[in-house]
Amino acid sequence: MLCLWGVSQWWGEREDDRPPSSLTTLLLANQGRITYPPYNILRERKVFRDRSDLLLFESAVKIEDKIETALANKDFEEGYEVYKLTLCEGLYEGSHAEGAVLNSILALLFWEIIYTTKVPDAFRDPAQSQPLDWDTDDFYINRRQLIDQRILQIEGMSESDVCEAVEAAFTSNVGVCSLVAWDRWRGPAHLLGLVRCIPPQKLARIMERMIKDHRTYRSGLPDLTCWNPDTGVLKFVEVKGPGDRLSYKQILWIRFFCLIGVSAEVCHVDPTGSLDKQGVKKSPKKAPLKKSPKKAPLKKSPKKSPLLNKAATGCPPPKELTKKSSSLKKSKRKSSLSVVSPGKRKTTPSSDFESPSKLATTSRKPRGRKKKE
Repeated sequence: MLCLWGVSQWWGEREDDRPPSSLTTLLLANQGRITYPPYNILRERKVFRDRSDLLLFESAVKIEDKIETALANKDFEEGYEVYKLTLCEGLYEGSHAEGAVLNSILALLFWEIIYTTKVPDAFRDPAQSQPLDWDTDDFYINRRQLIDQRILQIEGMSESDVCEAVEAAFTSNVGVCSLVAWDRWRGPAHLLGLVRCIPPQKLARIMERMIKDHRTYRSGLPDLTCWNPDTGVLKFVEVKGPGDRLSYKQILWIRFFCLIGVSAEVCHVDPTGSLDKQGVKKSPKKAPLKKSPKKAPLKKSPKKSPLLNKAATGCPPPKELTKKSSSLKKSKRKSSLSVVSPGKRKTTPSSDFESPSKLATTSRKPRGRKKKE
């Protein structure tokens, strides 16, 4: 009852691995060592809905104390027994495998039909884990009579007969690459504990739905399969996180389980984190990733022209370029011919001559280098 005086504050301090200071404060206030301003207590919101909620809270605290004590003493077997009997509602066996659980039972019950060699072109390769017409409409059409007979046999079987059929197929084909998820089972006893929790009539309905149209109903199965082999209780649980919702196929499977009388439910996971001002837990926001700034592209320096003078580059041009430039100047000079007339000196280009006779009057200078003045 002292804990209920400040149940919210006390529970929060306990979760943070701190000693509850609210009890100490209450004792000091009762002794008169601490005084608070006078005020009237007005309670509108109830901590618990009724007395049953209070008793459930008390039992939950006792269970947690037992587990913490067992872990502190390293008595893991005792802690596991408490977990099996209380926290998991007795469903201490489970598998997070979605469709792998029911697909394994399907393959074991219909092993001889799935891997029959009487259907032509179903197996054409030595390394096949399933027939080529699996997940097609032709699979059921090619084996209609065999499948229908097998479904009727399962409906008429007892629980022990179904377990014997599953165990025989498991032991004779264990480890074979097939539709069975062998790594999900610790052994045949582990799988048989699940098979005992499903009545043969309900199991036949589930197998019929999957074997006739496996391509449609292979997805959408619940995430968790929980069962108790001692009590025969089975439950399929679909887990959804914040912002996630059921798909169309998941809704169909949950409706189908509820229709045939198999327990199925949806578990909505609330975000965990710190409390806001209203006392509601908020999910921690992830800090955005800082993008590294993009490096600016390197500017390419313009290519310098080889014909640069000494003042621009600080070094004289190469000798080959000077020779080429001097030869170009000489060729320009030779392209123009001069005609001397009395009184005037006129220079005309060679392209202006009209007759070859004028060319005879031109004076040609001998080729050679000019002497420096």
